[in-house]
Amino acid sequence: MSLKLLNEARQKPRLVTKPNVACPRLSTSRLVRFCYSNDIARYPADAPEKMIEFAAQHGWTFPYLVDADQSVAHAYVAACTPDFYLFDGELKLAYCGQFDSSRPRNSQPVTGADLREAMRRMLAGEPPIDPQRPSSGCGIKWKPGNEPKL
Repeated sequence: MSLKLLNEARQKPRLVTKPNVACPRLSTSRLVRFCYSNDIARYPADAPEKMIEFAAQHGWTFPYLVDADQSVAHAYVAACTPDFYLFDGELKLAYCGQFDSSRPRNSQPVTGADLREAMRRMLAGEPPIDPQRPSSGCGIKWKPGNEPKL
């Protein structure tokens, strides 16, 4: 996520994302909050101390929650990393979807276009993006028996 995009919305919307250490597309901001839900017992490479190293390498300084029991991931109906949730000033969900159309194996540039447009619409008092396209990324690494019931 570009720093410019985050600065455009500083202190207005709130963005919650569910990252993993393989997703360096985010930058620093007070409005970004991470929620980290992977099963670190079975996937120690995804442990919080690894996230601290990764965040330092990429200049991330925002806080993140370690969702050890995965209850936050369940509450948000999260499916992958990163998932993006944009809330307005009253903490109403304004957007839940992809960052942009870029993917690791396509030629589209990382622009944050979808999230940027969601922020613009929210700040302008316009209706949300319709349809909202789901995020694409690595699936959440659920603890055995904790997988969502579909």
